[in-house]
Amino acid sequence: MVGISRTTLFRWLKVGIRMKVPIIVILTVVLAFGSVCYDSAEPPAHIEKGGTSTQVTEEILSWGIDRIGAELVHSRNKGQGVKVAILDTGIDLDHPDLRVAGNVSFVEGTVNGDDDNGHGTMVAGIVAALDNGIGTVGIAPEVELYAVKVLDSEGIGTSRAIRRGIEWAIDNDMQVVNMSFGCTSKLPQEVKAALKKAYQAGIVLVAAAGNEGTTSGEENSIRAPARNTQVIAVGAIDELDNRYSFSSSGDTLELVGPGVKIYSTLMGGGYANLTATSASAPHVAGVAALLIAAGVTSNAEVRQILQSTAEDFGPSGWDSWYGYGLVNAAEAVAATQ
Repeated sequence: MVGISRTTLFRWLKVGIRMKVPIIVILTVVLAFGSVCYDSAEPPAHIEKGGTSTQVTEEILSWGIDRIGAELVHSRNKGQGVKVAILDTGIDLDHPDLRVAGNVSFVEGTVNGDDDNGHGTMVAGIVAALDNGIGTVGIAPEVELYAVKVLDSEGIGTSRAIRRGIEWAIDNDMQVVNMSFGCTSKLPQEVKAALKKAYQAGIVLVAAAGNEGTTSGEENSIRAPARNTQVIAVGAIDELDNRYSFSSSGDTLELVGPGVKIYSTLMGGGYANLTATSASAPHVAGVAALLIAAGVTSNAEVRQILQSTAEDFGPSGWDSWYGYGLVNAAEAVAATQ
């Protein structure tokens, strides 16, 4: 079981036992799939439930969105018309604070991109919660948001579903793809090929670095797809600008974003705080959408601007705990003017 962490194995055992699947069958499936993927809020997930939309009478600005200065550009740029795909557990299609332009599912037994787990809805809200006076507001509230369901109700998906989701994004002219999940081992060649093709098609690919935190900045604990060269790997910081202790580190880490107690949309019409690198990745995806709306046409240029305008943390320059630093929406958009 090379490449499969103890935590992931225990998670599969827990799910299988709950479903009364024999342990030998569970182990066989894990070995066969190799690159089973799971949402990057589990483990370690932490969601603090907030009120429902009917109880929320004002719009709350998440500290993360405030920290990266996204609200400072909203008077002139809200990401209007940029096509952003959330490859995840789906998005709550009826949430009053989200406007989903389209949806699709590659999970067996489901018919559309409606969320049946909750993770994808929270990720989507960080990018694109509407500026409508209720709940919260996203980094780019006027993007065209697409729910691409590749993870099931347990937050687990196969490399085949991931590949099909990426291919759908290419075929449907997505401009930004957020992937807040990690896989248990190296991706199959066909998934790597799909990522390469997506990047060549001009898509900005963003992924959570993972929650396999290290105590020294030297070990590479970053999960695929974030560790692939075409993908922006995003770690997490807390409200005091400290590295989130579970945030994965390594030589492919590119940026960090706010990832602790991030207020966002919750499945069922409510709101909650999300803690994980799952929350930091969509901060970067949202800023990428703002750059595209500002006229940046090359995904390579988007990436370069994100790196050069990041707020440097840790040792001067790039390092394996913070990458190039904290994504900065205000500085990134200003660099396009």
